Amino acid sequence: MDVVELIVAALGAGAVAGLGEAASSAVKDTYVNLRDRIQVLLGGSGQGLAALAALEASGSDRAQAVLEEELGMLDPDKLVPAAEDAERLSQLLALAPGGVVINGDAKGLQVGNENVQFNRFA
Repeated sequence: MDVVELIVAALGAGAVAGLGEAASSAVKDTYVNLRDRIQVLLGGSGQGLAALAALEASGSDRAQAVLEEELGMLDPDKLVPAAEDAERLSQLLALAPGGVVINGDAKGLQVGNENVQFNRFA
C-alpha cells in the first residue's frame, strides 16, 4: 500500500468509525486532524474537496478513487505528515473495541463486532 492509499483508507475508515458516538476522543481528534490536513493540501482542488466530502458522507468507491488521483498529483514530501496521521489513526482504530484494520487489498469495509459479510466479485 502506497502513501496515498494509506491516507485514503484511513480517511474512509475514520469517517465510519471516527465520527460515531462510540469512538474515543483520540480517534476523533486524529481523524479530524487528518481530514483538515488533507483539505489544506487539496487547497483549490474543487474535485478533490468534493471527493473528500463524499468519502466522509458515503464512503463511495468513486470518491475514494478521485481522492487517490488528486492526492497522487501532489508532491510526495507534502504527504508525509498526512501519512503519519493516517498511520496513527490506523493504529488507534485497530486498538478500539471492534477495531478496524486497514488493509490495502480489501474489497469491502466492515466496522463492528460479530458482523457477517458476504461479497461476490465477478
